Amino acid sequence: MGNNKSSHASTSHESHHQNKHHRHEDGPNALVKQIFLVLSDGGDTISLPQLKFKFGDLALPLFKYLSDDDESLSPMTVSQFGKHCQGLIGTSTDIYVKIIQPVEELLKVCFDCAGVPQPKEDDKFLNSLMEVMTSDGSSYDKIVYWKNANCPGLCSSIREKVFDVFYDRRHINNEYKSDVLSPAQMYIVQAMLPRTIYFPQTRSDYKESTDCPWTLLYSSEHQGISMNRFEATTFHYKGPTVVIFRKTDHSVFVIANDEEWRHSTKKFGGNNCLLVQILPQFKRVDGNEMIYCNFKLRSSVFGIMFGRHFSVNDDMSDVNTLEVWGCGDDNILLEQQKQKLRIKRAAEQKGTVPLPGNWDENPDKNILEMAGYEFSTERRDDRPPDER
Repeated sequence: MGNNKSSHASTSHESHHQNKHHRHEDGPNALVKQIFLVLSDGGDTISLPQLKFKFGDLALPLFKYLSDDDESLSPMTVSQFGKHCQGLIGTSTDIYVKIIQPVEELLKVCFDCAGVPQPKEDDKFLNSLMEVMTSDGSSYDKIVYWKNANCPGLCSSIREKVFDVFYDRRHINNEYKSDVLSPAQMYIVQAMLPRTIYFPQTRSDYKESTDCPWTLLYSSEHQGISMNRFEATTFHYKGPTVVIFRKTDHSVFVIANDEEWRHSTKKFGGNNCLLVQILPQFKRVDGNEMIYCNFKLRSSVFGIMFGRHFSVNDDMSDVNTLEVWGCGDDNILLEQQKQKLRIKRAAEQKGTVPLPGNWDENPDKNILEMAGYEFSTERRDDRPPDER
């Protein structure tokens, strides 16, 4: 994969920049004129070719909106521009759903503004996504409702592109890397997640760049499929995580978990947990206390589940590829690393481990497994026959 960071569309220029410009000492009219001069290159009018040079495929819908859908596409004056400019510099992205239709074009512009490719391999995913987006209708109101309820960050890349051009800032094309998801799939997943939960504001290595404040905790592409490795890399991370599964039947699922992963006989997960099915069809499932994970406690069934919508076998034999992203800040990652070091030292100090009683329930075995020792075959063979 190259490095251990995904990429998320930079949002470092959002509301604080908007508020800064709205508080301009000369008022909103001065801001409109300032933006007009940027777009017109200091001239008296703005032409469609000028916008195309700055916005690419986004130029035509923007020009039609700003010029009251003038079919002549004649250059617009500052007076014409000022009528609708304010609608583009607010915090809401609903306006882009209104001016960029149909949904196929809307998605294309979203991806273009984010620098996300759209290969033929994504057609099945995108067709399923558009079917869900328009399931209640394809009108502006229906699509806006779906966006706000299911994918609030869908048009964030368009807003960033508009702000960067309006305020004459350098635009950054972001990368969306994953061993499991395509860039377009990763873009949609990130756009679905609450920013205040899954996108920390502080990471020492996160600046105005293509970096995302997510940390790759585990990738089976490089570490292999193993419950022990999943546990060793993911457990004790006391922050939100995004876990991506590609199963052997080629289905793809994403679990966004706002709580710590752990072995438990009870379901867990807070109000910001969700399951996203990427393939073969697109589906979103929300709900707290939906996640179940147990590979040690013999009093309950083994495996990973999200309600009745998703499950993983107790030996992960039905998983082809697995990827875990940590969505916390520096302190959470540092604390996990400290805890893993403490566990490793404890295992080293134990040396030869006595085997009193039931080995599966011995806490020393858990410590050794967390330190990387393999006991998965023994654990699978030594269990009650009626647990599955």
